[in-house]
Amino acid sequence: MPDKDIRIHEVTFCSRVSKWADTLFASDTSLPFKRTEIEQSKGIKKKRSDLRVYDGAGKLVLAGEVKLPGTAEGMNPHNADLVEDSYLKASNAGAQFFFTWNVNRLVLFDSTK
Repeated sequence: MPDKDIRIHEVTFCSRVSKWADTLFASDTSLPFKRTEIEQSKGIKKKRSDLRVYDGAGKLVLAGEVKLPGTAEGMNPHNADLVEDSYLKASNAGAQFFFTWNVNRLVLFDSTK
């Protein structure tokens, strides 16, 4: 199959970002972050965050939702339903910060504000 016919899906994109971020965190120990996880939830029947970032103590710092720009959900990272979904998943997991990301734009939120 020619490369032009290969499509990248959300999970593949998040996996690549996770690998890149983990390499960055390992190479620069001055950063407050230690590791990332993809498609993780707090409980068995809980909704999963697309990408999560943990600090050195293992505390969840940031969780968010990624939507590819070619999808209806990914056209705007400020989409109210997407922001609410990301907020609920992050706050249920105990993260203060959450994000929405359509690959072109990442919007970072503080759930305390």
